[in-house]
Amino acid sequence: MKKMKTLFKRQFENHSIEGIVFYRSNGEMCKIKRSDFGLEWNSK
Repeated sequence: MKKMKTLFKRQFENHSIEGIVFYRSNGEMCKIKRSDFGLEWNSK
C-alpha cells in the first residue's frame, strides 16, 4: 500500500493535475486528490 501512495504522490508532484478519477462499470466513482497527500492546488 505504501508503494501505491508514493506512486500517486509522485504523479501529483510531477504533473499539474488536481486528481485522478476511477470509474467502475456500475457507475461508482472514486477520486484521489492532491490534497489527500498534503499538496496544494491552485494556491494564490
